Amino acid sequence: MSTTDPTSAATTADADADAVREAVAFVLASTRRRPQTRAELAGKLRSRGVPQPAADAALSTAGSLGAIDDEAFARAWVRDRGLARGYGVARLRLELRRRLVPDHVAEDALRALGDRDECATVTALARERAGRLDPSLPPDVVARRLAAYLVRRGHGPALSQRVSMQVSGADREWD
Repeated sequence: MSTTDPTSAATTADADADAVREAVAFVLASTRRRPQTRAELAGKLRSRGVPQPAADAALSTAGSLGAIDDEAFARAWVRDRGLARGYGVARLRLELRRRLVPDHVAEDALRALGDRDECATVTALARERAGRLDPSLPPDVVARRLAAYLVRRGHGPALSQRVSMQVSGADREWD
């Protein structure tokens, strides 16, 4: 027959409540600095040694307060990097995966790029970048550098090469 000391149970409950409060405070402070995904925050709590039940409770509380929203995070990420900065779908998908956004959430957010004219976006990026390159470089060197830049930005190699050849002038006959 086992007896439980009521003061011991109360102390354990207080310790659990304190752990949850501290974890919620950490999550709220962390998300004020920069938006983060639920999985990123769970990893941070785990690395801080927060017990799993307290971490789950803290994440639920922070989510109900609106501090954690993976869907909003992914939409904002795609809007900023995809629409404003011209990143390609491949790079955005990789970045969202690195930020531990669930694949179905990432794919939903990436649908916002569906209406974007990819060729016009890539051409604008290439022209902007070409304007910052040394004008004395031969067109074939400019084309290679532009193609590499565009591929790093997440655009397909074929489109990147075609646009870089056009923008650099490497596709024209030179006297």
